[in-house]
Amino acid sequence: MKNYILAHGFGFTNDYWQHLAPLLDGNIYYFGGEDIDSKREYIAVGHSLGFLKLNNATLNFSHLIGLQGFLNFCGGDNSLRKIIEPRLDEAMENFSSNPKTALKIFYEMCGYFGDVPENISRETLLFELKMMKKFYPHCGVKTLVLGTQNDAIVCDAVIGDNFSKIDGVTVKILNLEINHTLGFHSPEIVANEIEQFTN
Repeated sequence: MKNYILAHGFGFTNDYWQHLAPLLDGNIYYFGGEDIDSKREYIAVGHSLGFLKLNNATLNFSHLIGLQGFLNFCGGDNSLRKIIEPRLDEAMENFSSNPKTALKIFYEMCGYFGDVPENISRETLLFELKMMKKFYPHCGVKTLVLGTQNDAIVCDAVIGDNFSKIDGVTVKILNLEINHTLGFHSPEIVANEIEQFTN
């Protein structure tokens, strides 16, 4: 029986996985949960920042899958960084002053129209935004990164910038009318890609 560990992206909750999790053929665990066992082998699936958290985790993965994930949110290329870093600075200001309003706007940018969590933590959000200013090396696990052509948050140029020169990483940019919620809005396609990659 396969064991999956799922990590949602910035600003989301485990509700992000409500459509995809039932389609995965194995046991489901959530990153940060008390039932995570460092001795157990997992197929790790991370959305956006969740991919980065899994990449950095000291857990046993057979495969790592990123749904619109990144290692360097602002990009290593200077032309990308000049565009993305000021937007990230602006987001940090907005989340610092009014996190609930900022998160609602962020959800809309992602193409997600769920409710903002009641127990939102400004400190956690700001800490995670600061994480996005740094570059992190790839963990070396066999990796699949799925992106979409219309992602307003992690564009295909960033995914190419981050992963195109790393051995053992497969990148697929899907021709879907999906913004930054691939795993939420196209779970069947994602489940099929995961199944093919891990078998």
